[in-house]
Amino acid sequence: MNKIKFIKIFLFSLFIIKIPYALTVAIADTSPSASTAEMMATPATPQVEEKPTPGRLKKFISALSFSAGNLTPYANDVQINHGGKKNSFTWNPFVKFALNLNLGASGNPDNKWSFIPSYAMVYPSHNGDTHTKQFMSFASFPIGYFATSNLQFRVGPGLFFYNVSGDGELEELRNGSSQSTFYVPRYSKVSVNAMMDWSIGYRILSFLSVDFEMFFISPQKDISRQSNYAFLITYYFNHLLVDKK
Repeated sequence: MNKIKFIKIFLFSLFIIKIPYALTVAIADTSPSASTAEMMATPATPQVEEKPTPGRLKKFISALSFSAGNLTPYANDVQINHGGKKNSFTWNPFVKFALNLNLGASGNPDNKWSFIPSYAMVYPSHNGDTHTKQFMSFASFPIGYFATSNLQFRVGPGLFFYNVSGDGELEELRNGSSQSTFYVPRYSKVSVNAMMDWSIGYRILSFLSVDFEMFFISPQKDISRQSNYAFLITYYFNHLLVDKK
């Protein structure tokens, strides 16, 4: 009897414990979780991708640029053969680096006016013969104006540097109707001349433009004034002036 009574008490205890546990599980299954209730209470907002914003330098510097092109110096001023033909085009590749600075007190990056200091170096070449070499470079300081969103005009002063050097050898040159021997000096000579720079550029892409540049050496002198012209392709490093988040 004691065993039977003990078994009854044990089964009754299990039954009493199981009822609250079952109710607890049922309530937990039917009630929303904390994260689900939070999502239901607060509507989801779409995430907007942040776009790069102009950097601090963008207020003053609109672009850094690198150009590559070809220069024809002293166009139609240098005789290139015995028949009297003058140079209308010569092959002189060069590179140029420029800084585009915004003008205006507001520092507005959309300002149409800019100051564009630049420096260019021409690949060294022989000056008409194998005994002399020439090296040309020039610095210009033009003001630029965007007539449209793609078309820019530039004009300003500059300096043209011309360096010629010899190898110290003897050279046979024509002297009237005969040939004579001349000594080529073994030293270099540098001349610096003022120039006036005129150019036009067209943006075919936001970071790429094609340019035509023409500048006059010694523009203040009627007799010694000479003209140079160049064709260029310019790449603008606009992304260097943008804050990336």
